[in-house]
This record gives sequence, structure tokens and C-alpha cells, in this order.
Amino acid sequence: MGIRPHSILVTVFLFLISFQFIFAETIHLIDGSSFEATVESIEDGNHILKIPKSKILQIKYKSKKGDKDYISCVSNAYIPTDILRYKQGNYYIKIPNNEIKSIDEVTKIDENYKFDAKSLVAVKKSDSPYFFRLHGSNTIGATLAPELVSGYLKAIGAKQIKVTKLAKEEQRVSAMLKGKKIEVEIISHGSTTGFEDLNGDKCEIAMASRRIKDEEVVTLQRFGNMKADTNEHVVAIDGVAVFVNQENHIFKLDTAQIKDIFSGKINNWSLLGGEDKKINLYARDEMSGTWDTFKSLILEKESLSPTAERFEDNTILSNKVAKDPYGIGFGGLPYILDSKELAISDGENTIRPDVYAVATEDYPLSRRLFFYTPTKSSSEVKAFVAFVLSYEGQNIVKDVGFVDLNVKSFKPILPEDLPESYLESVKQLSRLSVNFRFDSSSDMLDNKAKQDLDRLSKYFRNNSINKKAIYLFGFTDNMGVANINEKLSKKRAEATMEFFSKKGIKIDKNNISGFGESYPVANNLTERGKSQNRRVEIWVKR
Repeated sequence: MGIRPHSILVTVFLFLISFQFIFAETIHLIDGSSFEATVESIEDGNHILKIPKSKILQIKYKSKKGDKDYISCVSNAYIPTDILRYKQGNYYIKIPNNEIKSIDEVTKIDENYKFDAKSLVAVKKSDSPYFFRLHGSNTIGATLAPELVSGYLKAIGAKQIKVTKLAKEEQRVSAMLKGKKIEVEIISHGSTTGFEDLNGDKCEIAMASRRIKDEEVVTLQRFGNMKADTNEHVVAIDGVAVFVNQENHIFKLDTAQIKDIFSGKINNWSLLGGEDKKINLYARDEMSGTWDTFKSLILEKESLSPTAERFEDNTILSNKVAKDPYGIGFGGLPYILDSKELAISDGENTIRPDVYAVATEDYPLSRRLFFYTPTKSSSEVKAFVAFVLSYEGQNIVKDVGFVDLNVKSFKPILPEDLPESYLESVKQLSRLSVNFRFDSSSDMLDNKAKQDLDRLSKYFRNNSINKKAIYLFGFTDNMGVANINEKLSKKRAEATMEFFSKKGIKIDKNNISGFGESYPVANNLTERGKSQNRRVEIWVKR
């Protein structure tokens, strides 16, 4: 008997693993699209496929029995399917045999990210052993801050960079720079402590996984207006993910159900269509910005169930859920780890916390991560913040697992009940990962939008996108009269066009449209939902 070619391929694959090669199969569908997956089995006229989470852009879960789930892949394939389960970073899906045209086996090299910091300008060195100190959010401080600091020190020529754990949630990054030892202190006991320590002159940068509160702005007014774009720096986008054990067969919940779960009103999985087992709750501690966000967006005036186990550390919390078949918890996106994230609905769309839903802040539990600095910060602090907001710094944000602020284009999965004029307008376009959001009843940009103008302007120039290929679509909340909202939404799109014009980017007036309140991405019954709906989307023709 001869040796089958498939056996030879598998043997070669096993040999190549040590050289960082990845084996996959390319699935070609009869509609002409293709995507990478692994065939697990063929049963009852269906292929059971395994798709890595990293190959998926978006998932739209079925709204009722008999419907299909939809998956959008990085290859731009749009797959109607049935999602069976999620395990160890992979989704298992079912596709009928007659929808598959062919399957190719492929081997490719796994390319590693290479850090580039040629554009960084060296900064003034002070006599202090501390370059600066960062205190506050554990979400930022646990992993992201040390990586950003290490990347920055490397970029300015430092050597022997070392991260040392000093105590629980306390680290130090040390290095040698031109023969001198320098240190950066990172203490992450929660967002609230960052503002307290900034006020107590114990740090130069406050890390926060929520926006500064009005009373904190008053307390820190000697440092300047902490809500001004010179003091408030959005460094990444995160989503508060609600996650369960991988063996749990539930894939989506609405915010009302999550509220009832964590307040203790729903205490058994059978009430949600799962097993007849008690729900075990895992939550962040009182000092956490993640807890503040979850409390304000989900629990509101309800109290957390006294049965919940509380954690200062995101990773420990997530690992608890991963080991508990009946557990549920919440945390930042990088801390889903070996648990399974749920798609969330706030009364409008059911949205999974994928990169694009979080980047556009359409995901109901999306949030911004902040650095807060005094107006008169040192040159070292200003240079570090500039590095974090640069293309190179944002690549580190992405590598750690948060959603970076660098501009990306994608083809979103859109609900079918949207206005025909909108669906027709975007048919041949790609959406960018940046929304401009506005204050109520105005066309004034918020702080993040001001920072995004430079990124988008650079993106248009670097990709040679001319004025006829850029489209701005405005939307409002549902406050007021529909026809006035339509005019206001177009006014906001026109205002955005003017902002770009001041940056030297001219956009064709024919590419400006206002769709009023016709496409809410969030619930208009809440202030946050209204804020999310007041937006301008940016689309391009590539």
C-alpha cells in the first residue's frame, strides 16, 4: 500500500511546528468566499469546522429559533452558520456539505510583530531616580503599563530593561540610560487611588479605566482642567466583557438579565435556559474602575449580591470562572483568557465584544482607558504620553490585547431592517474603526474625537484616499422631532467635514448624509445610549 499524500503533509506539519509554522485549511464556499478553519468531522450532511477566535472579526447571533448565526472573518468571508460551542480559543460551527465548494490544505509562516520607534525624539533627562510614576487602574497597570513603559524606554535607547514585582499590584520598571539607572513605578490598586495619589503628589500619571468624576476634577483643579484634552488622554479602548465557563451553552444575554444575575434576582442557570445549577458570581473589588463601569452601566441603583466573590486582580477572577462550570464574571477584554465572552444586548442590537464593535464604541459595555496628567507635566511625562498615543505605542496596546486607536477598515455585519437608503449607501464601502461622537444637541466634538482627527488625516494621506472616496454619515438620538434630527445629523456630518478641512483633508459635499435617529446602536432610554447614538460614521471606498 502506498503512502497517502495527506499522511505526508501531516508528518511535515508536525516537523515544522518547532519552526513556528501554522497548519490550516482553506474552506471555499459555493458563493465564492473563503476562510481558514480546520475540519473536525463530517456528520449528518454537515462539516463541523473549528475557527480560531483570531480569524473572526464579528459574530451576529441568531435572534430566534430557525435563524442562522453569521460570522464575518478576517478574509472578508461572510458565513451563515450554526455556532455549536466555544472551547480553548476556537469556535466550532456547522456548515452543510452542499455549501462547501472545496477545501485546500495550506501551511504558512507565523510572522512576529516587530517594534519600530524611529520617529521618537529623545527627551530631557532629570536627576530624579524616577522618570515618572503611574498609579491607579489595575486594568491598565497589571500588564499594559509595564509594556508601554518598557517599549518607551527601549525607544529612547535604554538598555537592561527589567520589570520587577515589588508587592501585590506594585511593579517597577528599571533600565540603564547613558550609564545612569532610571526607574518607573507602577502601582495599580484601582482608578480611584490614581486620582488620590496624584492629589497627594505620589505620582505624575493617574491611570483610570473610567472617566474622572466631577468631584475629582474639583479636587485636582490645581493641576489644570482635568477634562481638557491637554490633561485627559484616551490611551486605549476596552470593553467590559461578561464571561462564563467554556462548557456553558449560553452565548448571549441582555443587560437586564445581567443586572438580575449580579443583583441575585436570577440565581439559577435554568432560568436562562441552562442547567439546573446555582449561578456563582465573581466581581471586581470596590476600588476598581472596572467595577465602577460595571456598576454604572449594569447594576445602576441595584446592589451587588452578597454571594459574589470579590477580586482586586482581573486575571485571578477570570481563572476562577474558567475553572467553574457555573461561574460568571466580568473584566477587561485581555482578561477573558480561558473563559468565554458573551454577546450583549442593551435593548437594540446583540453585539459581541469584537475589536471593531469595541473600537467604534458600539458595543454596549465599551469604555475608554485614560491617563490623566497635570498641565505642567515634566518633559519625560509629556514624551511618554506622546509615545503611548503614537502608532508605535498603539501597536503595543494591540499586542497586549486591548483595542488600539490606530485606524482600521472593515466590512461590518449590518442588521437587515436598516433604512434602504443607508444600506445602499454603504454597499460598496468599508467602515473605519473610528466614530465621532457629539455632545447633546450640538455639533461639538468630544476629546477623543479631537485626538482622532490627526490619526484619520494621516490615514487618508498615507493610503492615498482622495476626497471622493471618503463618506461621512451622521446620526442622532431620538430626542426631538424626527425631521429635525435628520437635519441635525447632517449638520454634524458637515461639521466633521469642516474639522477635516482645517486639517487639509477636503471631502466631497455629495458624500455627506444625515440619517437622523433611524439607526440606533444603543438604547435611547439611557443617557449613555443616547450618547452612543449621537455619532458620525466614517466610510471609505477602497
